[in-house]
Amino acid sequence: MLGTSNRSSLHSLLRGSIIQQILRKAGDVGIDVHVIARKPDRKGGAGATEGD
Repeated sequence: MLGTSNRSSLHSLLRGSIIQQILRKAGDVGIDVHVIARKPDRKGGAGATEGD
C-alpha cells in the first residue's frame, strides 16, 4: 500500500516521486496497480476515509 506525499507538486515535478517510479517499474514488469481515490472531507478537501 502506498500513500500520497506531503511534498509540494513543484518538488515532485522537479525531482520526481517514489510513487511515480514504482508505477513506471510496475508497468515494465507487468504488475497491475489499482489506484483508489479518497473521498472529499466535509470541508471539501481530500482526506476523509470511510468511517470518518
